[in-house]
Amino acid sequence: MAFFRRELSPIERFESVLKDKLAARQKLAHRLGMVEAELEEKRAAAERLAVAGAANARLDRAEANMRAVEHRAKTMRASLAECDEQVASAERALADAITQRDRDRAPLESTNAERSDTPGATWAVFGDSDYRERVTRVRQRPPA
Repeated sequence: MAFFRRELSPIERFESVLKDKLAARQKLAHRLGMVEAELEEKRAAAERLAVAGAANARLDRAEANMRAVEHRAKTMRASLAECDEQVASAERALADAITQRDRDRAPLESTNAERSDTPGATWAVFGDSDYRERVTRVRQRPPA
């Protein structure tokens, strides 16, 4: 049990959302596969009844069952397409967050590189040039 949880970065949040969306998509795709297999079974059963010359009432029931499964498959395909759009949106948001992070880091990295090339740069990082001058003067005094 964690009392103090650290705040997630935007990238971590987007990765988590993307992971959840991909898991939901995989679950939907699995369910759709099962429904399509059921649809093929219902279609084959209806064809067998038609070839066997079954009564119209049985054929009507078989066709109604097949249409119900067909409607369920159509609905699941639409849900899967919507889930695909959400996954694509989450991927774009993650890519944008990574790009923004890299943009934010680039000036800092170039500034740090410039500071390391400049003599006395470590003093400039702290923003206290007077302190640097005082330390330099103290070190240059002749021993008493």
